Amino acid sequence: MVTSAAISSNTGHLSLTWQYDGDFLVSVEAESCGFSGHADGHVADDEFKQFVSSLKDLERTRQGEATFSSAMPGDFEVSIRSLDSQGHLGVQGKLYFCDYGSRYGHVNQLTFCFEFDPSDLAAFIKSVDA
Repeated sequence: MVTSAAISSNTGHLSLTWQYDGDFLVSVEAESCGFSGHADGHVADDEFKQFVSSLKDLERTRQGEATFSSAMPGDFEVSIRSLDSQGHLGVQGKLYFCDYGSRYGHVNQLTFCFEFDPSDLAAFIKSVDA
């Protein structure tokens, strides 16, 4: 079963799609200020579950962060976190792609960040925690 969740603002978009096979096979798509990228990778079961738990804490307190990254270093990193003491929230992360077909093995990278409306977090959590 494939599951997905997304969060957007007027300056960015994050989309997660995953399926469970003992670990989570996750596809991350991000767009920020006109730049976009995509990366796939496995996330350990306990790390993804901790991400969901941290998201719930973040929604309740509007402080802290929820993060996860691919089990293989260099695929992706995603963080949803508080930006200040007033409860503003943002998304940040990095997506990587290594072109192994190239003679030089170029590594492409997208670093993204954007703020979003904190009221959108509940729907995101509901999708992630399904």
